[in-house]
Amino acid sequence: MKREAKELIASIAMKCSFEATRIRQMINVNQNGLSIKVDDDVVRELPEGQDMILEFSRITAPVDAVLDGEQGSAVQNVIESEGYILKLIF
Repeated sequence: MKREAKELIASIAMKCSFEATRIRQMINVNQNGLSIKVDDDVVRELPEGQDMILEFSRITAPVDAVLDGEQGSAVQNVIESEGYILKLIF
């Protein structure tokens, strides 16, 4: 296994019987309560076999906004995507 964020997401998703593509963001909540985005650098620095608590939070995020057919119309159709934020606490 590569030491990359996307590989960690795939591994966690497989263990939890979860679809990896539904995870929109992965963050680490440190001991001071600070939320840090987990990227490849953070994953590379994780000790092998690190124990952690996982918390999934459901989110709905706008993916695209499309203007209504009439020119100058202020009405928009917003397409939303449902996904999850994965919080790693270690």
